Amino acid sequence: PPPLRISADGHVSTLDVPGGMVLGIMDDMPYQPGEAVLMAGDTVLIYSDGVTEAMNQVNEEFGEARLAALFHQQPCSSSKEAVERVLAAVHAFAGGSDQSDDITCVALVYQPQGAIT
Repeated sequence: PPPLRISADGHVSTLDVPGGMVLGIMDDMPYQPGEAVLMAGDTVLIYSDGVTEAMNQVNEEFGEARLAALFHQQPCSSSKEAVERVLAAVHAFAGGSDQSDDITCVALVYQPQGAIT
């Protein structure tokens, strides 16, 4: 799925970067470089479909809306916080259901000093 951009004020949007899959590797997949401009405090959340397709005990998917809601008006101060928030929410949602896919999540927070955390 396309990455999410969480702005410093908590606005969540999809980061549309051309070039193919952002997370994952497939032998025959053509990849192209892409780029995006980040503002100070922006978080980029890259995740596998196992995050949004995680199922609970009544076979509901976690979904993109729940993922975005984790950050709506609640930006993260670090990449560690962003990943921990996602993993905790997905595991709580799944309740004790068996995991059917990988759950992979990478976050980058652009800091005003130019460092990425």
